[in-house]
Amino acid sequence: MSSQLSADLASLKISRGEKPPSSKGRWLLYGAILILISFGLVLGGKLVYPLLLAKVFKTEVSLTEVTLLSPVQSSVELTGTGYIAAQTLSKVGSKVQGRVQKVFVKQGDVVKAGDVLFQLEDEEARSALFAAKARLASAQARTKTARARFQETDVQLLRATKLAAQGAEPPSRVEDLKVHADALHAEIKASTAEAQATMADIETQKINVHLLRIVAPISGTVVTKPPEVGEILSPANPIIELVDFSNLVVEVDVPESRIQKLTIGMPCEVVLDAFPGKRLMARMVEMVPRINRAKASALVKVRIEETFASMLPDMAARVNFLQSEPDQKALLEKPKLFLPNEAVVKKNGDSVVFVVREGVAKQVPVTLGPALLNGYEILQGPSAGTKVVKNPPATLSDGQQVKEKTEER
Repeated sequence: MSSQLSADLASLKISRGEKPPSSKGRWLLYGAILILISFGLVLGGKLVYPLLLAKVFKTEVSLTEVTLLSPVQSSVELTGTGYIAAQTLSKVGSKVQGRVQKVFVKQGDVVKAGDVLFQLEDEEARSALFAAKARLASAQARTKTARARFQETDVQLLRATKLAAQGAEPPSRVEDLKVHADALHAEIKASTAEAQATMADIETQKINVHLLRIVAPISGTVVTKPPEVGEILSPANPIIELVDFSNLVVEVDVPESRIQKLTIGMPCEVVLDAFPGKRLMARMVEMVPRINRAKASALVKVRIEETFASMLPDMAARVNFLQSEPDQKALLEKPKLFLPNEAVVKKNGDSVVFVVREGVAKQVPVTLGPALLNGYEILQGPSAGTKVVKNPPATLSDGQQVKEKTEER
């Protein structure tokens, strides 16, 4: 047997001097490992599970918003939202069917009452008017001729009557002249009646021609696109809309339980969503004498004292009903950005808010100014109207998907 084979057989021998680990030691080792695994699972569940759940499922949150706080906020009796509405609006249409021949306005033009807006094709109507005038001239000419012949016949009848009385003219001549005079008188009456009927027809044709010129019934601005040349207009459909922008109001729905706080003529402040930095003074001018049962509200109209070119009907607006006339100094001050304190949280020592856009919460730092009411003035941060999370939960993170919580009634 070679030396290499002897060495290999020796290595296969079992050493009987070493003892295997006892079963008690093995169970202690397994228990320690199990405890460590359980502790890791519990710790991971507490830390990782909420974050994983938030990433997979949308977190329900309550929302508030950044607003512009007016300097006259202290005198606000009631705040409502509504829309701009025009009190004077006209839907212009054609009274007759016709094809557009000329267009004198375009969308956005300002017109005065009586200005021509469109001209419809009027060749047929003018031809009918010309023919009626020709018939009138013919009837008047026949009347004139019949009158002249009647006068001549009347003179002959008078002479013949005298001669017949002297026996120098036969009585039959007198009778013939009388018959001829009666016929001429009847012709005069017929041609005169025809002339009168033709004059009435001329007036009708003039109206038809006039109807083919569509004019502005009120002074205002063209807010819709006019029809093109060649289009056929029908009396059933309006052509364009004219709006008088000098008479705009904001229509606001006020809860039924709050209408006792309002009076006709009370001052108001209007802020348009499209122009949040511009404050407009207004006055309450009307409360519609009817309650909307479905909304439990009344419709209130507020007239803006000074309008501007960019104001358009159906713009959204916020109305502050004021207890008293605003201070002129306060009117000169700029409104302040206001953030409710319940939207502010601390992250690493900095003040932040969670801005919500398209269902995603984005962490945004803010620089806060002095305390105002139940919040702060924002010196630097989101703009007015921005939706932010109210009382953000501790698990809320940057970029997390959220949905607005449905308020229970």
